[in-house]
Amino acid sequence: MLIEATEKPIRYRLQTGQEVYLQPGLPVELTDDAGRQLLRKAGEKVRLVESSTRRKDELTGQIVTWDSPLFGVLSATVHEDLPHGVRVLHPLTAVECVIPRTWLRLSPFSPFSLFLPDKS
Repeated sequence: MLIEATEKPIRYRLQTGQEVYLQPGLPVELTDDAGRQLLRKAGEKVRLVESSTRRKDELTGQIVTWDSPLFGVLSATVHEDLPHGVRVLHPLTAVECVIPRTWLRLSPFSPFSLFLPDKS
């Protein structure tokens, strides 16, 4: 599950000994058990961004590629899937921004697809 801080950056140590650093707007992926523990422990200081039961077409956590009119072709990990676009950390400016869905290149890609022989 994805969890983020609500107001200011915070750091928590889970029962497993794992230390979690959370910042507003930058969700962190945790196991369901660790996420539930953190939500109980931190109260209103953190919020659930997404549970482990995702929509089939959900882009959160996926790497997307888009055509930027200013920077060309770029890729980044989706932090939040919005109705009109996706929230990412821009790979060149390191600023959180929303990329319009019309810019996205929605093509199937796997990091292993580059190494598989073409069977056509």
